[in-house]
Amino acid sequence: MKQYFFIGMGGFLGAIARFAIENIRIVNIGEQAIWNTLIINVAGCFLISVFITAAVSMLAVDEAIRLGVTKGLLGAFTTFSTVCKESFNLGAHGYYFLMFMYPIISCVLGLAAIILGILALKKLMHVIMLRITINDTNKDQSCMSLSEAELNAEGE
Repeated sequence: MKQYFFIGMGGFLGAIARFAIENIRIVNIGEQAIWNTLIINVAGCFLISVFITAAVSMLAVDEAIRLGVTKGLLGAFTTFSTVCKESFNLGAHGYYFLMFMYPIISCVLGLAAIILGILALKKLMHVIMLRITINDTNKDQSCMSLSEAELNAEGE
């Protein structure tokens, strides 16, 4: 039952976020603000890849929370049906080339965002682990230096 709550809350938040972004007019083509939907879907692909990569390989994320974020929040935030509807409307307004290219561009950029999200998170984790290793090494060396100084002071 807990997973339904998280999915519902995530869906609520994702739908509101999508609605808010859809209402920002970037560039209209005919009556369509397709760029808003493209930005939403590409951002959603990036975010879901980062979250899933982190949840699976680095964090112990509760399944209900994972479902709430992926199926709820990001599922409601992104929308394939809107891409299809907007593509059809582009054709209805005479933008035939865009009618076919818009879903293709959406898929290609979405896949690129997923790859970028995975690579960015792995790189970030590599940098964090490297800094932790360097800090641990520096602490060990400063402890050794302190011990050597104490030994020298005692020997005098």
